[in-house]
Formats: sequence, structure tokens, C-alpha cells
Amino acid sequence: MRNLFQLSSLWRGVGRGAIGGALLWVGLGTTDVARAAPSQEVMGRFRFSELQLSPRLHLEEPGEGGFELEQSSLGFEWSRDEWVRGVLKLGSPDLVRQAFWYTPKTNGFSVAEAWMEGRGDYGDIRAGLVTVPQGFEGAHPEWNAIFPESGPRRRGWLLQRDLGVQFRWETRPFATSMTIHNGETGPNLDRWLWASGLWEYRNSDGVGILLTGSVGHTRPESTLGAVLPQAEGFTFDPAKSAKMRYAILTLYREDRRNLFLVEAGRGELLQEDVKHPYAWGRMDLSWNFADDMNWLVRYEQTQSDLRESLTITKKAGMGIVLSSKDNLQSVTLFGSKNSESGVEVPNDEFLMIFRLHSNLL
Repeated sequence: MRNLFQLSSLWRGVGRGAIGGALLWVGLGTTDVARAAPSQEVMGRFRFSELQLSPRLHLEEPGEGGFELEQSSLGFEWSRDEWVRGVLKLGSPDLVRQAFWYTPKTNGFSVAEAWMEGRGDYGDIRAGLVTVPQGFEGAHPEWNAIFPESGPRRRGWLLQRDLGVQFRWETRPFATSMTIHNGETGPNLDRWLWASGLWEYRNSDGVGILLTGSVGHTRPESTLGAVLPQAEGFTFDPAKSAKMRYAILTLYREDRRNLFLVEAGRGELLQEDVKHPYAWGRMDLSWNFADDMNWLVRYEQTQSDLRESLTITKKAGMGIVLSSKDNLQSVTLFGSKNSESGVEVPNDEFLMIFRLHSNLL
């Protein structure tokens, strides 16, 4: 019995020592983790940054249409500190739509943006697959849009995103950016570089003036096989080199959910020293007549060849938006009547657009 008692005492002593040792080990381990935390922070922070979904029903006379998923993306962001960050965004094909003069490509849900950014006291620099700001729509994120895409943007008259490097300066009320990029929304097949710029003034009342533009060259290596120029009414030979340039001037007033905008663009397509001028313009009015309801009115006109009046197209549209109080989700009903060169054609459109995004204004 005495031996059993001594053995029990020894076991209790060992047990207490083990528990004490375990607690000491946990404490030391916690201290090690705490000491390691600062070094882990140097590796940066990775977070979910953006979600936007926009399924829609698109109907067009005579009885054509269907459901689409456009202006939809999922974004992630890595940041080391306030000076360095990277963004990766996966999105629907329309976010990386090529300009119409290039050989068409078939894209699925893929990388829409992928860039790294370095910030400094005198400006920021981004490199990778970046947004090329063109017009009011291109200078603002898709989730902020209240109207359907304008005709020129949807039909590929404007660049949207491309591989390149972008320099950005912002000192409110002024903002400026300059982008050097491939022009092809992908690999540089023709070995030419493009230059695009943005200049904007916007005061505290939401009144702004925006000027954007692009200039670049194309070669048959990247344009051979393009069919949209002829379909759009452009005088363009895909088998020849060309120089492209265009500029867009926008005047607007944006006050919370109200928007009044007038925008005009003009471009030139040069082949063998022959100029082929084209132009477009639009007026948008969004009136918030209730906390969660907006009335939309739009008129737009395009002319793919200023020397030929038969290339004029017009579109007048009207719609309504029902949105949540935080504006994170909405439903848009929008109808438009189309005409070409003053002649009514049976291609009127109707859109029902659902929007959901994670960015609180």
C-alpha cells in the first residue's frame, strides 16, 4: 500500500509537471507567433475586393433575343502596404471586348483586369491588363453605371482594356492619366503601341468636363479577318496598315443618383493617306424622383462615315430603374427605338437588366 501511495504521488508530480510544461510550451508558442506576426504582415494582405453580377434579358425585333450575362466580375486585391498593391479581376467577355477593327476572338469568362500598382507622392503607376478610360463610361467602373452601354461602346468603337502601363495623377478637382498599351486587348501581334489619355475636371457639386482620346496604328497581322468595319459602315481595308485616332469630350453633372450628360466623339481612320472621318454623340438624363426610383432618357446618334449620310443611325430610349436604398442592387427596364438614315427599321430593343454589386457608394 505504501508503495502504491508513493507511486500515486510520483504520478501526480509528473502530471503537474507535464501540465506546467504544456502551458509553458503554449505560452512560448504564442510568443513565437506574436513575434512572427510582423514578419507575416510584410508579405501583405489578400482580400476579396469586388463582386458585380448583371444578368439581363435582351429582346430585339423581329422576335430575336435571349438571356445574357454581361458587366459581371469577381475581383481580388493584394496589398503590401499603402504604396504597393495588385488587382486580379475575373469577368464576362464584354469587359475585354476588342475594338471592331481587329480580327475577332472568342472569349469566355476570363481575366478582365490584372495589374500591379505603385503609389508615390507625385503619381501612381499601373502595369498589366488595365482599364483604358474612354468617355464617361470608360472613366467610371461598370458597377457604377445606371444606363445600358452606349451603342459605340457596345459595338466596339472604343477601347476598353488592354495590356500596358498607365501613369495616373489626381489632385482634386483635377485628374489625369496616360496609358501606353498594345491596342489589341491582348498580345501585340502587329508590334505597334498605342497611346491613350484622360484629362478631367470635377468640382464639389459634381459638375465636370472630361476629355479622353487614343492614337495608334494597325497592321494586317492583327486586322486581317475583321468583318465588323464593313458591317458598321466603315471604309476600312483589313489587309492594309492604318492609323487610328479619336477623341471624346464629355460635359456632365452627377449629383448622387441624378445625372445629366452630353458626350460627343470624333475619329479618323487613315489608310494610304486617305482620311475616313466618323463621329458619334449622346445625351443621357437620369432623374431620381423617389428614394429608390430613377427615370432614364437617352438619345444617341452615330455616323460611321461623315462623307456619307446613309451611315447615320439614331436611337432614342426611355426606361426606369428600381434600386435598393443602399444602391447595391437594382432592376432596369429600358426600351429603345432605332432608325438608320432617317428610315425606320424593325430592330427596336428592350432590356431588362438586373444588377448586384458589392461597392457601397
